[in-house]
Amino acid sequence: MKLFVSLFLSIGMLNDSSGMTFISQEDGCWNDKSVWQNGIIPGYNISDTVIINTHVSFLQDITLLNSSVLQINPSGSICGHFDIHVLTNAEFLIYGSFYADTILVPEGHIEINNSRQAAYFFIITVTFPGSIHIQGAFVSAGPPFTCNCGEVGLSEISNNYSGKFFVFPIPSDGDIFIRAEMNITRIEVWNSAGQMEKTFPSVEKVSLPGKPGIYFLRVYLNNEVMLTKEVLRIQSNEK
Repeated sequence: MKLFVSLFLSIGMLNDSSGMTFISQEDGCWNDKSVWQNGIIPGYNISDTVIINTHVSFLQDITLLNSSVLQINPSGSICGHFDIHVLTNAEFLIYGSFYADTILVPEGHIEINNSRQAAYFFIITVTFPGSIHIQGAFVSAGPPFTCNCGEVGLSEISNNYSGKFFVFPIPSDGDIFIRAEMNITRIEVWNSAGQMEKTFPSVEKVSLPGKPGIYFLRVYLNNEVMLTKEVLRIQSNEK
């Protein structure tokens, strides 16, 4: 008996390998040592426990092996145009945000309880005895998305700022997350006509205007414009 669920969902969760627990501590790419506590990278074949507390982009398929756990906490998210395979007795626990192409669950379990945070994927295939439980999750027709480790290009950064910026997801159906190595003092949202529509003091998440279209974020660090980023606001399919 097979259950095929084709959904675009907003979710969060994670796990890893061999009796260890891997915990993310910074935004960035999965294979970057600075992302993980103690500089130990969990790898993409997870056999232990992986806890995601930050924004992490994965650059190839992730496989949850026997009895492993991948947990995305509410503060965390993962993003990648690749697949997640949940094998025998493995658990994919999603309490934060999640973006991927396909989730395959032949025997493991997915728990989605992310209090309506963003989670998108194109196809979930659950094959008996695999299982899925959804509670309090935001289910949406997922748009195309980009990951690229979330890092902003140098051409978008001004005033010779040498740190990293992360802006995700793009496109968005409402909320945009911004992370920087320095404290953010203000974020402005401008429309394509050059009019400022919203301003946010000292936040890492902004809500875009309701009308779909192109908007521009201006991010201030210490009251100087350090980033101007173009973002696309798409129509939400929330019911």
